[in-house]
Amino acid sequence: MERQKENLCRYHPHGQMWVSSQGFSADWMQQFLEVVRQENTKQWLDGIVFGPGSRLSGEAMRRALPPSYPICCYPDITHSMECQYPVPDWDVAYALTEGREVINPRPQDEANILRRSLPGTVGFIAYSEGCNDDVNKFVWSALGWDSKRPVIDMLRDFTHYFLGTQETQGFAQGLLHLESSWQGPLATNSGVEITLERFRDMERSCSPAVLRNWRFQQALYRAYFDAFIRRRLLDETAHVQQARGVLERMLAIGWGAVPLRIWGAPASTPPNGLSPGPLLAEAQAILEETVTRPVAADLRTRIEELGATLFQSIRMQIAVERYDAEAIHRAANLDTLDTPVSDTMWMCRQIMEIRKMDGPIIRADAYQIPSNLSR
Repeated sequence: MERQKENLCRYHPHGQMWVSSQGFSADWMQQFLEVVRQENTKQWLDGIVFGPGSRLSGEAMRRALPPSYPICCYPDITHSMECQYPVPDWDVAYALTEGREVINPRPQDEANILRRSLPGTVGFIAYSEGCNDDVNKFVWSALGWDSKRPVIDMLRDFTHYFLGTQETQGFAQGLLHLESSWQGPLATNSGVEITLERFRDMERSCSPAVLRNWRFQQALYRAYFDAFIRRRLLDETAHVQQARGVLERMLAIGWGAVPLRIWGAPASTPPNGLSPGPLLAEAQAILEETVTRPVAADLRTRIEELGATLFQSIRMQIAVERYDAEAIHRAANLDTLDTPVSDTMWMCRQIMEIRKMDGPIIRADAYQIPSNLSR
């Protein structure tokens, strides 16, 4: 870096050299701190960048560095998990289906991160992977000027500028509701359905220009997606519980109630003359209904339509084959829309394996109520 700084200034006399410790190992970090504490380093190093993947927090970095070095904040505003600022306690159903680079307006979270991160720095350059974090960009830009400004005021200005007067209040509140849809257990978050209805109301009443606006399309996509995943979660959970009820009827007829070795029956003879085969088949059929009779088909159709609309309006790549996304984990959540969000498929596989076993006694023993079918 020292050599490159000399080369840089040969052509750009006012050029500066800043360094990030992103991805440093413990040994590298120690060496890095030793280098920046040397007096001659100040001749070529102009400042430090603090971003995701740093071994030290921003506060610890400030304490560890000589006060003469400015720190520029490089916040990750674009990812929702496996990142610098993941969504707190994100429901697993969302993590499995919406993914790391989903459309992620988080106005309140980003405001809190900004207010904690900026003291002791000289400002920030937000780290973005595309347009999925559009709202977060504006939160940082607006609150970077005035960190005490109410978030809702900033969202109203954002909406008024891009969507017009009519949608100012409703869409600004809608963005806050989308953030609330990600808070707490999804199964009990009834606000997800309320959020969808608010956006559906706007969808029915807004102008054609707003319907064509990609910022509105993004928020609408998220509202439908969240509600669809919640309905799938509730449906799958109900089927899992129903299937468990069928399987636990084996207890009522003696299966698994006592150790097999003291039943006193030949290995091929089930207790009470009954077989677990029909119960296993019934439970499997119940579980497979989540695939053969899927829930909320209307929401799924609308999500597909909005995915196509976003590709047409801004070439948003939310599917690998159809819209040329780089990979499923790179925002292609149309490809994970139907990912199981419960134990449904796991239970199906376990039951299918048990049904392949020879003899009813062996199949019942493999079941081992309730441990084998509880994660």
